[in-house]
Amino acid sequence: MKAPCDMFIAGKGKRVKMSLILKRIFLVIRMRELLLGMTKGELKSRYRSAYFGFSWTLIQPLVMMITLYLVFSVVMKFNIRNYPVFLLAGLFPWTFTTSSLTSSSSSLWVFSDLVKKVYFPREVVVLSQILANGFNFAVSLVVLLVFMLFFPVKWSPWILLLPVVFLIHFSFTVGISLWGAALSVYFRDVQFLVNVSVLPWFYGTPIFYSMRMVPERFRLWLYLNPMTGIVEMYRSIFLEGVAPERVALVSSAVIAAVFFLSGAYLFGSREKNFADFV
Repeated sequence: MKAPCDMFIAGKGKRVKMSLILKRIFLVIRMRELLLGMTKGELKSRYRSAYFGFSWTLIQPLVMMITLYLVFSVVMKFNIRNYPVFLLAGLFPWTFTTSSLTSSSSSLWVFSDLVKKVYFPREVVVLSQILANGFNFAVSLVVLLVFMLFFPVKWSPWILLLPVVFLIHFSFTVGISLWGAALSVYFRDVQFLVNVSVLPWFYGTPIFYSMRMVPERFRLWLYLNPMTGIVEMYRSIFLEGVAPERVALVSSAVIAAVFFLSGAYLFGSREKNFADFV
C-alpha cells in the first residue's frame, strides 16, 4: 500500500498534468483565427496547381475502392453484401487518420521558420493538418451517403450517432498526431517509421475484410488496433443500421481518451524546446 505522502504526490502530479492539458487547450481556442487561417492555407497549397483541385480528395480513395473491389469481390469472390459501401465506410476513416498522422509528423519541420521566429501554441500547426484532412473527410462522408442511395443499405436513426463516433475518431487522430509530431522533432526517423508502418497497419485493420472472416482466436488482437473499433462503429451506423457494439464503442472511447490526453501532455510539456531542434 502506498504511503499517504506518496499518494498525495501522485495525486498532485495528475492534477499538474491535467492543468497543463487544459491550459494548452485554452491557448489553442484563443488562437482559433490563426488555426483557421493555417487550415485554409494548407488546403489551398495542396491543390493550388492541380487541374482537378479539391476533386483529388475523392479521386484517390475512389480509385483505391475500385481496385480493392475488383481484387477482393470480383477476383477473390469475397461474399460481403454492399461491398463498395462496406469498403468506403472503412477506407474513408482510415484515410483521414493516416493522412493526418503522416502530415503532422513532418509539420513542425515544414513550418520550422515560423516555429523559430514567432511564438504561438505549436499545437496549431498539427491541428491545421488534421482539420485540413478533416475537411476532406467531411466531403468523403457526403459521397458515402450518396453511394448508400444506390445500394440496399438499411437506413436507421442510429446514423444520428455519427457525431459521437466522429468525436471518438477525431480525439484518437489528434492524440496520435501529437505523439508523431512531438517525437519527430527529436527523432527524424519517426517520419520514416510512420510511412513504413502505414501498410501493415492497413492490413491489420478490417477495411477490405470483415471481422466475421477473422478466426475468433485472433479477433482480440485486432481489437487492440484502435482503428478496428472505429471502423466497426462507422459500419454499424452506415451499413448495418444498428447501434455500435458496446465492446467497440467502449474500447475505442477509452483508447481515444488515452491517446488524446497523453499526446496533449507530451506535446505541451515539450513544446517550449521545439524551436531549438527544428
